[in-house]
Amino acid sequence: MKKGDVKLNAIYNFLKEFSALNGFPPSVREIGAKFGIKSTSTVHYYLEKLKQSGVIQQEENKKRAVVINGNNRTGANFVPLVGNVSAGKGILAQENIEEEIPLPQSMFTGKDLYLLRVEGQSMINAGIDDGDFVVVRQQNEVDLGEIAVVLWQEKATIKRIAQISPNLVLHPENDSMEDIVITPDESPSIIGKVVGCLKKF
Repeated sequence: MKKGDVKLNAIYNFLKEFSALNGFPPSVREIGAKFGIKSTSTVHYYLEKLKQSGVIQQEENKKRAVVINGNNRTGANFVPLVGNVSAGKGILAQENIEEEIPLPQSMFTGKDLYLLRVEGQSMINAGIDDGDFVVVRQQNEVDLGEIAVVLWQEKATIKRIAQISPNLVLHPENDSMEDIVITPDESPSIIGKVVGCLKKF
């Protein structure tokens, strides 16, 4: 890499600093915002230059896919963001996945994790707000009092489990909402346990 190329050097240093601080690389848009580059194609141009110079690598089909050569462990666990969830399909079926989001390995590990975007105000007392992302571990059983993702009436809902048998009782963390009682005939299924929440800023 030529020392005279100031912007290229600056982008390279930003990639290293951001990755060291956050445990995962910046997105193309974050790089553009840092250097006042409005066009994503221009950012890709600089990344390609860095790739050609041999100082970075890029993995296919990942939005945050820059790896600094000589530091191949980014400390990130790429977790799928799941869009629509429906009965009859695996939660991590390819058609359900919108993208993969990097999470720090120091906080979230394992291959059974996925992310869901929160819609609504039913869990605000638990600190889970509309637009947040919950980190979910794929499992079919949870303990009483834990927050779970339940597939019911063809939709995934996030609630605290207040009762499991004979009826499944879902408790919303919102004082203005009542518990939801689901009978076995309605075929509810627990599809995950909430293990974290990423706040919307």
